[in-house]
Amino acid sequence: IFLKHTRASVHTIASLIPLAPFPLTSNSRPSPSFVFPLSLSIAAWAGLMCEMDRDGCSQASSCFPGVICTDVPAPGTGFMCRPCPGGYEGDGITCTDENECENNVCGSFATCVNSVGSFSCVDNNECDLGTHNCHALADCADITGGFTCTCPGPTYQGNGTFCEEAPRCTYIPCANGGVCNPELRRCDCQSGFGGELCEQRRSVCQLSDLPSFNLSSQPGAPTNFIGCYSESLASPDLPFTITLGCTTRESCVHTCRSYGYPFAGLYAMSQCRCGCSFNRMNAAEAALSNCMNNCVGSGEPYCGGSIYNAIYTTNFVIV
Repeated sequence: IFLKHTRASVHTIASLIPLAPFPLTSNSRPSPSFVFPLSLSIAAWAGLMCEMDRDGCSQASSCFPGVICTDVPAPGTGFMCRPCPGGYEGDGITCTDENECENNVCGSFATCVNSVGSFSCVDNNECDLGTHNCHALADCADITGGFTCTCPGPTYQGNGTFCEEAPRCTYIPCANGGVCNPELRRCDCQSGFGGELCEQRRSVCQLSDLPSFNLSSQPGAPTNFIGCYSESLASPDLPFTITLGCTTRESCVHTCRSYGYPFAGLYAMSQCRCGCSFNRMNAAEAALSNCMNNCVGSGEPYCGGSIYNAIYTTNFVIV
C-alpha cells in the first residue's frame, strides 16, 4: 500500500512541476531549453526504501553529446538539456549540423564551405574569376576579402575603375633643363642637349666628322681602345685638351664623353685630349709599344707616349 501511494504522489507532483528554461550561454544561438518528463511509469525515486532521487540524466536517451544535462529533482521526473553546441541546431536531445553558409556569413568576396558544427570562408580571386570592376587598362590585384584596381602609371591616371591617359607633362621627366611641351607632348631641350627626354648631350661634332675605325684586337687591351697614333705638337690631332684631373684612362674617357666628344686620347701619360675624329694626318698606326706607358694617376698601361696618343672611343652617340 505504501509503494502504491508513493507512485501516485510522484505522478501527481511531477505533473505540477513547471517547465523552466536554463539561461543561454554567450556563444549559444537563441533557442529554448526544454524539460522532458519521463514516462509516469518510471518512479522519481530509487533505492530499497525509495530514499534516493533517480537521476534522469543517466538514461541513454538523455541530452546530445556535449550538451549539459540537469536532472529534475524528485519528486519530479525527467531531465533538462541546455541548448545545442555552436554550429548545431535542435532541442538539446537531438542536434543537427546548422548550415551557416545558407545565411551568407562569408559575404560576397569569399566562398563559404560548411562542415559539421562549423564553417570556413575561402577567399575568392576576383581577378581570375572576372568578377572585379577594374577598368580594362587597370591592373587587378587580389587581396584577402577583395581586390584592388590600379591604373598603369605614369602614363595613365584614375581610381582604377576608371583610367584615362595622363597629361604628358605630368610624368615626362625632362632632363638637363628641358621643358615639356604639352601640345607637342615632348621635351623642348636646352641648347647642347637632345634625345626624347633631353638626356643626351649634343655633340659639337657632326656625323660627317666621324672616321671609320675598328677596336684594337691586342690581347689584354682595354675594351674601348682603338690604337696608337702619332701626335702633332703644332696642330694636335685631338684639339680639345682637358687640363686638370684626367690622369687615368677612365677619367679621360668619361670627361670627353661628358663634353660630347666621341673620341678620347691619352698623351704623354698625363694629358687628356678630346676630339671629333683622330689621325687627321692619315698616318699609319704606330707600334703599340709607343703607347704602353703607364698613366700617372693610376699606373695602368695604354696611356700614350711623348709624341703618341692612345686613342679610345667614348661611345658617345651623336644626335
